[in-house]
Amino acid sequence: MTRMGLNFLIIKMIFVLSVVIFSQYGNADAMALNRISELMAFENYNGTSENCSAPTDLNGAFFSMNGESASIETKLNFYNQDGSRKNAGGTIEVSSGNKKISFPVRKDESASVYLISSNADRDFLLVRTYMDAANGSSACTGMWLVGEANGNLLTYATLDTVKNAGLLFDDISPMVKNGELWITGRARVYWGADPQAQPRPLGSKYNGVPIKVDGNYCSINSTVLFWDSAAQWFGIRLENF
Repeated sequence: MTRMGLNFLIIKMIFVLSVVIFSQYGNADAMALNRISELMAFENYNGTSENCSAPTDLNGAFFSMNGESASIETKLNFYNQDGSRKNAGGTIEVSSGNKKISFPVRKDESASVYLISSNADRDFLLVRTYMDAANGSSACTGMWLVGEANGNLLTYATLDTVKNAGLLFDDISPMVKNGELWITGRARVYWGADPQAQPRPLGSKYNGVPIKVDGNYCSINSTVLFWDSAAQWFGIRLENF
């Protein structure tokens, strides 16, 4: 090998090693999510005689977010349906210090709010609204991933964000896995005329799509939200079964 060729090989090796080291340090410095826990939830119990589980005097949930005292307050109106109290619509309001943000809750919707913590002492909220049904099925109607930036509460991702990334779902199921937020599409499955055939969710959007059946429900695919340190925003990718 000539001296020029040897020098080129050494330079190439140094470049490759530098890229590997930079990538390792970049990954080490990246913010990773580490836990998700439910802060507040209520069911409307559509199709049943049960009262909406949100009390008429709901004072909200109190918690710590980014080292500050924070609260969730659900402001709902109610109506009477055959002797049962049902949700007539309202808002979910989040307050942290002097910062506030609110999300709509429509008539007959149920809701869940989750707190997501990270290894960078930075917290996020996931708000989910959905329509429940007496047969145990449910349909997600709204989703907001909320965090703080520049002294304000803002929305990093919505239900449209995960839809546009390719998520297929009736309802969604959130979990933290490997430092990322996984939003998995879920649906109830139904048996057809052939008892030997795998049960499938209803809807043409699921035709030919691989699913993972779990009892009366299935998982379809997942959108994964991960923190992009360069963009200071959440990136997203699609994971199929």
